[in-house]
Amino acid sequence: MSGATLNHNIISFNFGSELRSKLKENPCIVIGADLKIQIEKNGLFAYPNVSVFCGKPEFFEDRNDTITNPILIVEVLSDSTEGYDRGKKIELYRELETLQHYFLVSQKKTHVEHFYKNEKRNWELVESKDLQGILEIQDLEIEISLSEIYSKVEFEKEID
Repeated sequence: MSGATLNHNIISFNFGSELRSKLKENPCIVIGADLKIQIEKNGLFAYPNVSVFCGKPEFFEDRNDTITNPILIVEVLSDSTEGYDRGKKIELYRELETLQHYFLVSQKKTHVEHFYKNEKRNWELVESKDLQGILEIQDLEIEISLSEIYSKVEFEKEID
């Protein structure tokens, strides 16, 4: 997303950096917001804030700027896209056969929603709202702390 807030950028970078650090001995690759994701079933092209694919990338029509096999997607919520990210976009992303994890991350408060496919291939949700919280990504055998995701983020004070 072009023109994102400082918090949006910090959170995206922190989440991606944590994933990269935890997956460095793994065949997975962590990508930032400039690589396009394409969902062939529904035609969606999207630029998630962070995505991960494991093994060999599968490119859309041999274009090296568009992959079709992410296993993990992170979207940092913004006022202009939150409704779409929570609604239609998650519905479209779920049509990706390879997708195992979808994270929605608030930039206004400590709040991460982790949608993941369970062993029966059904989607489940785990919410974390505490800076001492830990995100468990069991199939990748990693954990990420919310304190790392939100490191150096300053939330605006809410006006009563």
